[in-house]
Amino acid sequence: MKNTLGTVQSIARLSRASSRDVEQYAVAFEGRLLALSEAYNLLTENNWVGASLEAVVKRTLAPFAGSDRLDINGPAIMLAPKTALAMSAVIQELSTNAAKYGAFSAPSGKLNVSWTLDESGRVHLVWTERDGPFVTTPTRKGFGTRMIASIFGNDAGWSVNLDFDRAGLRCVMRFHPRDEDRPAPKMAAAAS
Repeated sequence: MKNTLGTVQSIARLSRASSRDVEQYAVAFEGRLLALSEAYNLLTENNWVGASLEAVVKRTLAPFAGSDRLDINGPAIMLAPKTALAMSAVIQELSTNAAKYGAFSAPSGKLNVSWTLDESGRVHLVWTERDGPFVTTPTRKGFGTRMIASIFGNDAGWSVNLDFDRAGLRCVMRFHPRDEDRPAPKMAAAAS
């Protein structure tokens, strides 16, 4: 419970810092809380042993687009609870960005989310938007970009690449689905 309240406090603080007015803050904060709530619902349904990557992606995207605008595919992968929460937050931020500026901001826009499991046990997930407005590289890093970079920068073997291609945002993520699959952090050499 303490960790959950800490997460909500962080979401509130960071949402405030990236909002221009109260209305924008309320919308951003509510969307982030709903994504967190859906991730918790998935984990509760599975007795907190984890959640399927497909379920995390589909539930987080549900408020943004119907199945006619989505192409979601990949093998069945069970995410550890912490990874499921992190991926829910990342998908929420990408979806919000797509609704404001990308594929979901235009009636013709589409999204492909696909993933594979590589030989080292890491998930390789690719988010590709298309048929939306032309994309330009942002001039500043907003909350979502900073949060995604933070999530993927804190774990060994995790990486993210955001490509603001004119045809649509492409985000490539690599991460370990289970806590026990993550390599131990590298220790700094001891000073002699």
